[in-house]
Amino acid sequence: MHDTLRVGRSRRARVGRLVAVLAVTVTTLAGLVVAATPAQATPSGCAWGTDGARGSWALCTQGTGAYRSFTQCRRWYWPNSWYIKNGPWQVPSNPVRSVSSCDYGDTRYSYGVELS
Repeated sequence: MHDTLRVGRSRRARVGRLVAVLAVTVTTLAGLVVAATPAQATPSGCAWGTDGARGSWALCTQGTGAYRSFTQCRRWYWPNSWYIKNGPWQVPSNPVRSVSSCDYGDTRYSYGVELS
């Protein structure tokens, strides 16, 4: 009978430890969720297009963060014939076109807007 009581106490102790471990785990995970930084805001309301034969432009009018145009260019000779030109960073709170352009004699291959 005495051994049975010890086993019962031992189970209670194990259950108590398990509850304590679970409580610490839940508290830690809750702290991680609360401490997580919010997602970085990005610009919205963006438009972009071509600018002449070799360039492109980008413009965002809403949101926060920054934006800029990029133009992927191709030289007429090989190797290392691909490169990217970036326009200056702009902010939607003062919407100004960001313009980028390939070097003279090179070809615009693709273009778009980069958000930060």
